[in-house]
Amino acid sequence: MGKKNRSAKADKGKPSFQDQLKIKDLVKELLAKSSIVARMNKAEEWENYQSIYDILQQIMTLQKAPARPGGGPGSRLARVQELHGWLLQQGGRAPGLEAADFAGYGLGLRCTEPLAPCQTAIQVPRAVMLSLDTARQAKIGPFIAGDKLTSAMPQLGLTLHLLEEALSEDSRWTAYIRALPDTYDTVLYFTPAEVEMLRGSPCFEEALKQCRNIARQYAYYYGCLHHCPEARSLAIRDNFTFENYRWAASTVMTRMNNIPSEEDPGTAVPALIPYWDLCNHSNGRVSTDYCHDPPSSICFAFRDFAPGEQFHIFYGVRPNAEFLLHNGFVDADNEHDAVAVRLGVSRGDPLHEPRARLLERLGVPASGLFYLHREGSPIDGSLFTFLRVFNMDAETLEHWLRVDNVGDLGSEQCDGLPAGLQLAAWRFLHTRVTLLLRLYPGTAEADRALLAAPPAPPPEGAADAPPPLTPRARMAVTLRLGEKLILQRALRFATDKMHEQELLDQELKSQEIQEPVEQ
Repeated sequence: MGKKNRSAKADKGKPSFQDQLKIKDLVKELLAKSSIVARMNKAEEWENYQSIYDILQQIMTLQKAPARPGGGPGSRLARVQELHGWLLQQGGRAPGLEAADFAGYGLGLRCTEPLAPCQTAIQVPRAVMLSLDTARQAKIGPFIAGDKLTSAMPQLGLTLHLLEEALSEDSRWTAYIRALPDTYDTVLYFTPAEVEMLRGSPCFEEALKQCRNIARQYAYYYGCLHHCPEARSLAIRDNFTFENYRWAASTVMTRMNNIPSEEDPGTAVPALIPYWDLCNHSNGRVSTDYCHDPPSSICFAFRDFAPGEQFHIFYGVRPNAEFLLHNGFVDADNEHDAVAVRLGVSRGDPLHEPRARLLERLGVPASGLFYLHREGSPIDGSLFTFLRVFNMDAETLEHWLRVDNVGDLGSEQCDGLPAGLQLAAWRFLHTRVTLLLRLYPGTAEADRALLAAPPAPPPEGAADAPPPLTPRARMAVTLRLGEKLILQRALRFATDKMHEQELLDQELKSQEIQEPVEQ
């Protein structure tokens, strides 16, 4: 018999025939629940999420899958050290860095010698990266090429590629796959109680949507892998468990980067970059680039790093909600944290057409997300512009659609605005932020108390002590506390601007009615 392209570990504990039939029925139910296209209110979204979660728990219980493919003997730190040796054998470089465990971070990279700004810290050859290009060339390539979903969402091709390699006995990326985490802190691993900690935050609805999307992807591919001829010889076909899929999806979600395509260098493909993806985030500047000669990813130090210090990279200008959803962490010191506010000009507004035309001319969406910021001005120019246009009457809209200096609407000092417009804009913002704050459970002080509670159960007799938080619940509370503080800051800002504008309007009004004095 020929060698099977499938690990013995993946076959261990395979469900019985009866359990497999139950799983198929549950997957059909999962696909139906996760594919609902009718618009749902918040209560219905939550109910749908709970149904999906319960179905997935039943599926995982029946599948009896190992925690994930890959892994192996020894600690993960030891496996990462082996990965370092493999990277060097493949022509990679990581001078002055070694793997280490850091409190609050988990595994990361520690400096063994000083690193100066712009000094090369890591160089990873393209040949060792997993990418959509290597997926197309691999055994799973024909399956990916014929699938419409992977054509629309390239990261799914990378996810399936990773899982196929992880379940294969002869993958050339075994050293990398063995060094990956066993589990993640993406919302795919949250319990409903932990997800509920996000209530009030815009992240709550996005978390439910992400869980629903991954469940739908799993149900869809479960069917495809059992019916497509191109999947018959794939290792993932008979080992496509939800536990394995959410692990692969979380790996790609938290570690994916874009590199130039080999087929078309003008386009980008998603890729996993071994060893570099051990770098944890801190505030700074982007310091990773792609080099064409030789083809590789190069990471530079963005500041001075001393021996013994953790080496960080900057993941980009992103709010904590994005970090939680796509990377599985929250940065309490994120200077770029922000709260997304969805605003739009209603189709039922009699002035919808001129408002939309003016906003388009200004490069501002008539409907979309705007942000309130933690640092600097709480509101940016696009939100400021939207608030002005949103509160204009027909005559004012007509005026600004005619003039050439329309860009002045984005600056705080703007001449030619009618009395009361500025005040109306600030009042609108004040009201909206007040309503957003009311959506969150509890106060900022209550969240601080939760975060201050010891992780262990409270001592006997401490009946009033808040219950201990799980690590993932702690992330959720940290996120919502940061958002509450941003909203409170924006509310103070709007209040001050309202008072300033009221005084200015009163002064202008008094000047208009003042009688000229005879000499």
